[in-house]
Amino acid sequence: MVASASIPILFAPKIFEVEVDGERFDEMHVDGGVTRQSFLFSFGLDDKALAERLGAEGQTTAYIIRNSRLKSKWQSVNSIVEISGRSISSLIRTQGIGDLFSEYLGASANGFDYNLAFIPGSFDAVSNEMFDPEYMNALYQLGYELASKGYPWKKRPPGVEAQ
Repeated sequence: MVASASIPILFAPKIFEVEVDGERFDEMHVDGGVTRQSFLFSFGLDDKALAERLGAEGQTTAYIIRNSRLKSKWQSVNSIVEISGRSISSLIRTQGIGDLFSEYLGASANGFDYNLAFIPGSFDAVSNEMFDPEYMNALYQLGYELASKGYPWKKRPPGVEAQ
């Protein structure tokens, strides 16, 4: 959990002592978002065989909640610091979108029912700091309202047409 909260540059990595072939090393671990924004399937792992081995029966349903907007909002940038920040946030956003497609392909290949939630483009609150309580409360309220009406889960990532 500590490593998951270790956002590179902002927070120090978590150091783990490990042993490999009799040699001791220190490994630095940071937030998993550095490599993937979400993970449901490990490609190369036979999920169907694993389910059979575990005795899992029936329809498997995947619920993916992406705590992000999928479309970026326009923003003026004027300095190298602003350009760098915008570039990094764009990279994280598009990596996350790619992960949604990867999870969709994995779900389809394994016969899983795919359900996706994300922050709708109509949500226009702006976070004024990294952990902005007003923004988080507004986002919670939106999620609560949507869920109380029977959440409209998306059955595929945006841009994937029904077949």
